[in-house]
Amino acid sequence: MMIFITILGTIFLLTLACVNFLLKRRLSEKVASLEKIQRKVTHQTELLQLATEATQAGIWESHPEKTTIYLSAQWYAMLGYPPQEKIVPLDEHLLLVHPEDRPNVICFFEDYIRKDEKGMYEAELRIRQADGTWCWVLSKSKAVEWDEEGFPTRITGLDVNIQSIKEDQGKTAQSEAKFRAIFDHAPYAIAINSFEDGTIIDANQAYLESRGLTKEQLGTIRPKDYTLITDEEVEALLKTLAKQGSLKNLEATVLKSDGTPAHIIYSAVLLELEGRRQILSMTVDITERRQKETALQESMELLRATFDSTTDGILVVNNDLKVIQANRQFYRMWRVPPELRETDDDATLREFVRDQLANPTGFQEVVDRLYHSGIQDMYEIPFKDGRVFECHTTPMVINGKEIGRVWDFRDISERKREEASIDFERQQLLSVFNSIDEFIYVSDPVTNKIIFANRRLRELLGSDPTGKQCYEALQGLDHPCDFCTNDIILNNNGQAHRWEYHNPTMDSDVAIVDQIIRWPDGRDVRLEIAVDITERKRAEEMLRLSEEKFSKVFMMAPDFITITRLEDGLFADVNIGFEETTGWKRDEVIGRTSVDIQFWFDPSERMRMVKDLKDQKEVSHREIRFRCKDGAVRTGIYSARVISISDEDYLIFAMQDITDRKRLEEERRKLEEQLNQSQKLEAVGVLAGGVAHDFNNMLGAIIGYSELAMQTLDASDPIRKSFSKILDAAQRSANLTRQLLAFARKQTVEPVVFDLNTSVEGTLKMLRRLIGENIELTWNPSTGQCSVKMDPSHMDQILANLCVNARDAIADVGKITIQTETVSFDENSCSAYADCLPGDYVRLSVNDNGRGMDRETQMHVFEPFYTTKGVGQGTGLGLATVYGIVKQSDGFIQLSSEPGIGTTFDLYLPRQAASVEDEKTAAEATIPHSQGETILMVEDDPTMREMGRMMLQRLEYNVLIAATPNEALRIIEGESTDIQLFITDVVMPEMNGRELANRLLEIRPGLKHLFMSGYTADVIAHRGVLDEGVNFIQKPFSLKDLAVKIRDVLDG
Repeated sequence: MMIFITILGTIFLLTLACVNFLLKRRLSEKVASLEKIQRKVTHQTELLQLATEATQAGIWESHPEKTTIYLSAQWYAMLGYPPQEKIVPLDEHLLLVHPEDRPNVICFFEDYIRKDEKGMYEAELRIRQADGTWCWVLSKSKAVEWDEEGFPTRITGLDVNIQSIKEDQGKTAQSEAKFRAIFDHAPYAIAINSFEDGTIIDANQAYLESRGLTKEQLGTIRPKDYTLITDEEVEALLKTLAKQGSLKNLEATVLKSDGTPAHIIYSAVLLELEGRRQILSMTVDITERRQKETALQESMELLRATFDSTTDGILVVNNDLKVIQANRQFYRMWRVPPELRETDDDATLREFVRDQLANPTGFQEVVDRLYHSGIQDMYEIPFKDGRVFECHTTPMVINGKEIGRVWDFRDISERKREEASIDFERQQLLSVFNSIDEFIYVSDPVTNKIIFANRRLRELLGSDPTGKQCYEALQGLDHPCDFCTNDIILNNNGQAHRWEYHNPTMDSDVAIVDQIIRWPDGRDVRLEIAVDITERKRAEEMLRLSEEKFSKVFMMAPDFITITRLEDGLFADVNIGFEETTGWKRDEVIGRTSVDIQFWFDPSERMRMVKDLKDQKEVSHREIRFRCKDGAVRTGIYSARVISISDEDYLIFAMQDITDRKRLEEERRKLEEQLNQSQKLEAVGVLAGGVAHDFNNMLGAIIGYSELAMQTLDASDPIRKSFSKILDAAQRSANLTRQLLAFARKQTVEPVVFDLNTSVEGTLKMLRRLIGENIELTWNPSTGQCSVKMDPSHMDQILANLCVNARDAIADVGKITIQTETVSFDENSCSAYADCLPGDYVRLSVNDNGRGMDRETQMHVFEPFYTTKGVGQGTGLGLATVYGIVKQSDGFIQLSSEPGIGTTFDLYLPRQAASVEDEKTAAEATIPHSQGETILMVEDDPTMREMGRMMLQRLEYNVLIAATPNEALRIIEGESTDIQLFITDVVMPEMNGRELANRLLEIRPGLKHLFMSGYTADVIAHRGVLDEGVNFIQKPFSLKDLAVKIRDVLDG
């Protein structure tokens, strides 16, 4: 407010000065008028009288016909020249006239003569003074003599120095213009009113605009016409003004031109002008200021809220060390208790925080130094508890005077911890760089100065090259290297540039990697890592000279290696590993391209490889899929490098076939969730295979002896009934063993190609009897060909197990649906199923609407002996057997089930393109007997050997028995009797059944043979599937099974 009043007072005084100036100017104009009359009288006197009266004047006289001019001594003295009288040429005199005024002087002489002027001529012009400055003179002249023709022959003149008058006129005009401008353009309303009636005599533009008036209305309007004060209040103000002479800073309310009220501050002074009392007033509209004060108050409140909500702690202290302001964050950061927050003593606060600081004395010294220092500063404050504050402090200055200091505290504890961590990582990185046995340095690509060098480089150079130009330190040059790669890497979009170079300074060959990286100070710098490849270069030279040796290594390397032309992939050479991996022979591919033989599963992969090699990028350990000669797609990891052969680029391509490893990895990934199940399956499989041989031998003896005993007993004999129960138990035990072997995929089977739809249709009656009348069985066969290859009896077993399992899942009435469908899988769709390989499949689906299975049950459902049924209600081998049969048939199985909705088993069996084989007719009801043939039986188990002898004799065959393979060989070599058939066990000591058969056939070609075993151990079968043309009977077998099989072999 005081500043505002001061400004109003200043403007008021300026206004008074302006009025005073106007009065003086009127007086000056009257004086000037009198001087003008005096000058006119002076011009009419003689030149001599003018010369004596005028001290700042000079006389001249011109004779136009002579083109000369006379100049008096006073004329020269007036201009500061030495006094002298001279007659000079008119042209020379004109040189003293200002160039801008010179044309006017010339025109004067010409016009004066031509017009035959008789009167006085007057002009103002500038003439050069002795000091070189220009001086204004008033020149008056008149012709005093004429010739006969009336042309003037003598002109007399007087020049008066009016420089000071000109200067005064300029100042007067400027002053008048300045004060008038102040009056007219002042931002505040100024008016001159009559004291008697208040009529407005004069007003500036601001006054007119604020009242909505025009200049024409002045003299007709009085202040009370638009103010909101009463006549009594006006009268009281006039009395005060008359008494005191002035009124200052009075507030009032007026009406604006639009009728809205406005708040004003009014000041006035009483003046005596032109014999009348007049009021000079100035009015300031403070309506906007009032609004701004309100806004300022709101802003201050917002500022305070911001001040208190900032994350920095802020403290403001004056020069008397008294707290002016402190926000809440300051007290929180410094942990100031509530009872101390009311104090305004900075010393008290400092004393409180001392115990928190790691260096309280140092803190106190810094604070004392900064108070009244007038400087800005920033420092860190460590605490005992590990915190660190960053303090920014600056003096608080108002109107150029320091009145206190602002302290800004920021908690940088976390940042300091991060900086410490970064510094630790930096030290680790430096340690790594310095431990590398290759040289590394960083340089500025603009100045070429080295800014970092590791230990190895410093050791090689014998000094630290930091600060030196790289070409000077590394190459011993005084200019940048011709092969400098700065331009390459600067335009390489951050990619590394690899190149090789022989360094004569270090006498070594190096492989160099250059790359632009960002330095901590923000610069783009060049990182260079150089690996000493001198030994490698020597090895390459030796390798080049040992081409024959390389060729042997190339050809005999276990990996797949080829040499092909870079541009088109034309084969120049391949090694044995290539032939073994792809199936292509060397002479089949030489002269052809990799595209011709469709080697690349994705041809674009080769284009990427070639591009990278051309860009000098490293091509190493990349994975691809490739195609073999037979069309099989496999996976490999390859590396490639460009080599030069006869000045043409070729590439050497080395690859490892990782198909099996990838498949194993993929299977392992897909089967991780089934790991426990797989372990259980494997354990049971090993157990089943291990015990099957001996267990089936024992069961075979039980079954055989029981049948032989029963044939000797009458049907009414009670003992026959006991043997029947023994036989039934043995057969059920044999069936359990077969289930275990089937589940473990170790059961020996004879697969044939058959139509799945026909096979399922043939079992429907049996299945309906099995599931009962309360369950509906629906059969939806596929319309397409559904040929599969497996043991037909296994399909019956699969359907029976799945339908029984579905029946048990249905509480009362329900539905089971069996359907078939042909499907195909490619590489992409195979990835969704474990154990799936690309190809065509027949899908057999068995669906029920029973109670379904939860997630936990589904995870264990194929495990052997796992069952959800009660004790004695199931073996837990049904689904495990289905799983084993499907896997043995190169298929896979999928299960989907939801509790309360039902279960679906989808079996995927490879679809066969071969025609369906004719099924063998069922054996006759009667047991076929011998037709006089002789049979050699080889069996290492005594019980089975004796039982087998008895069964063969019961069938009326001539029987020769051997306990070991060597005994069988001796019998064949020494026996003169014709032997039509030999029956041999598969797993025996000395040699297995397959080896014995080969030996016997060497002795007696064409001899028919029959293998028997409870477990073949892949001797005559692969993964349980009998080799083509092998005759086999599974232990344990009945007398009828043996009789029928022997006749099939002998009659076949």
